[in-house]
Amino acid sequence: MSDPLSITVEIRGSEHYNLLIQTSSGEVVGKFDNIHAALANPKEVHSTLGERLLRTSVISQPPNPHAAPSASNVEKLHVFNNGHKYTVAIPAPQWLLSLGDEVRAATKGGLRAPMPSLIVDVKVAVGQVVKKGQAVVVLESMKTETVLRAEEDGIVKFVACKKGDMVEEGKELVSIET
Repeated sequence: MSDPLSITVEIRGSEHYNLLIQTSSGEVVGKFDNIHAALANPKEVHSTLGERLLRTSVISQPPNPHAAPSASNVEKLHVFNNGHKYTVAIPAPQWLLSLGDEVRAATKGGLRAPMPSLIVDVKVAVGQVVKKGQAVVVLESMKTETVLRAEEDGIVKFVACKKGDMVEEGKELVSIET
């Protein structure tokens, strides 16, 4: 595995930035001053590095909404540029990590869409008893199916989706009362 990189971004003004890239040991890998960069659309950044225009796609992967904040449950940005993919992990702030059990308790029982998705199947109904690990909803996003499963034994309190629905990231799809 390669040495993790630290990226420092300094805002110089509207759409202009300085960028410093270092290894975890402090070695400077890249230093770029006064880079022009702007959103072309919600998932694409256009920037100019020297005379070269770069079109970079950035896809956000939020942390698992059903897990308490932790050092491993972080937002990730998947960056695609010139045939290469990079993943940037954005650590949660310390104050959020300190909430731990409170956040876990507040989000327990609700299954949320981890990304914008198409509902392929809803496998439960209101009032149904479910067991921990039981498939509840099947989603499709970017040609990949994801099965959301009950985190605890319980009873389905409500279902807020149906087969064929397009849902936004973070939408609560099913609530299970333990």
